[in-house]
Amino acid sequence: MLPVPWGVRIRVGIGEPTARAGGEDRAALIARVRDEIGETLDRWRVGADFTGLHDEPRRTAVNRSVTLLPIAITLGGHGVHRSLYVPAMLVGPPVPLLLVGVLLQAVFGIVAGICVWPGVRWAPRPSSCWA
Repeated sequence: MLPVPWGVRIRVGIGEPTARAGGEDRAALIARVRDEIGETLDRWRVGADFTGLHDEPRRTAVNRSVTLLPIAITLGGHGVHRSLYVPAMLVGPPVPLLLVGVLLQAVFGIVAGICVWPGVRWAPRPSSCWA
């Protein structure tokens, strides 16, 4: 078998079991299997749904605006949580690199929460993951 390129749609159909007999003609069996394959391909080409056990999962529309609010609250909450470390870091011996890292986490968390909620263009959108 050859590798399948990314994005190529593959359909698999599992038909009824093939009845076999002891002294059957192999050429007739192969012809019958080819006919079944041809019928399945013709059915798929006209757009009729395959009614086998392995149908494609049906996608349902999800209201993405409902998911944006919890994501925005979580991001903003993370930023606020990180900002609470800053006063304690200013009291003890200074560690500038750690202080800058915590400040950046706080700022980026709050900014991401503010921008994800209304769906700012540069902010990641959950709908782009399932497109």
